[in-house]
Amino acid sequence: MNQLEEKSRTLIFEGKRLEPVSLESNMVGFCSKCDGDSDLEICTEKVSVSTIGKEKLEAVFTQAEIRDMLACQQGLPYTRQNIYRARARYEKFEKLFGIKIDV
Repeated sequence: MNQLEEKSRTLIFEGKRLEPVSLESNMVGFCSKCDGDSDLEICTEKVSVSTIGKEKLEAVFTQAEIRDMLACQQGLPYTRQNIYRARARYEKFEKLFGIKIDV
């Protein structure tokens, strides 16, 4: 599947990264060859938990979930149940802040 990175506007076409010539927002249509076939997935950039502001994390996750997400990312011992609970809220966090979490 082809992907378009939301922030950088980089097109990933057949595994190759194609950087845009310009970042101006222009209307884009489909070519006549694909007949509007929407095999394009728009993906958001994944960010590590440690780079996200504490205030944003606290708006969605509990202190225990934040602690264990950071520990998991650093390879330290963590409580699995807190990671499971946090994963259930990843989509909500992405909708609120436009940031996709990578743990």
